Amino acid sequence: MTNAFNIIKKNLYDQYKILDYSLNPAYRNKSIASKSKFKICGDLIKWYYKYGERNKLYFAWGLNEKGKLFSDYMSRKEFLKIKSKAEKHLLKTNNISLLNYDVATKDKFVANSFLSANNIPCIPHYGVVIRGEFYPTDNSDIDNLDLLLDKEEGIIFKNITLEFSKGFILYQKRNNDIFMNGKGNSLFELKKILGSGV
Repeated sequence: MTNAFNIIKKNLYDQYKILDYSLNPAYRNKSIASKSKFKICGDLIKWYYKYGERNKLYFAWGLNEKGKLFSDYMSRKEFLKIKSKAEKHLLKTNNISLLNYDVATKDKFVANSFLSANNIPCIPHYGVVIRGEFYPTDNSDIDNLDLLLDKEEGIIFKNITLEFSKGFILYQKRNNDIFMNGKGNSLFELKKILGSGV
C-alpha cells in the first residue's frame, strides 16, 4: 500500500513540475513562433509517459517551436544506453580496460575545446570557473568573474561533468536585478554556488 501511495505521489509531483516548467516564461525564446502553452504541456506529458522521465531540455532543444517534433529527439535513457554501448565497443576494439572515455563526452569544456579546434560549430565559451575563480578562453575579452557577471545578457553556467540539465544555471541581469533560472536571486548566492563547485 505504501509503495502504491509513493508511486501516485511521485506521479502527481512530476505532473506539477511539468506544468510549472511549461508555464515558466524564463525558458521561452520570444524570437521564434512558439506552440501554445496547452500544446507544450501536452508534449511534456506525452514525453513523460513514453520515456518515464521529465524532459528538462524541451526549451533548450527548441521543441516549443511550431513544427518541431519530439520524436526527432532521444530521451536521456536512450542517449545513455547508446553512449554506454559506444564506450564498451571502443574499450573492446582497442583492447583497453583502464581507459575512461567519459571525459570526451561528460566534460563540456573539453568537448567544446575539441569541437572548436576541429571547426565543428558549437556554443562559444567565455571560460571556466573553478572554485570561484574565472579562467577565460584565449578568444575571450573578459578576464575576471565580476566583468562576466556584469554583462546585461543571459549567461549559462553549467557544471562540466554533470549530465543533461543537472548543474545548470541560467544567469540574467536586468538593471540591477539578478535572476537564476528565472527566479529572483542575489549575486552573493550565485558566487557561493560557483565557489563551491556545485
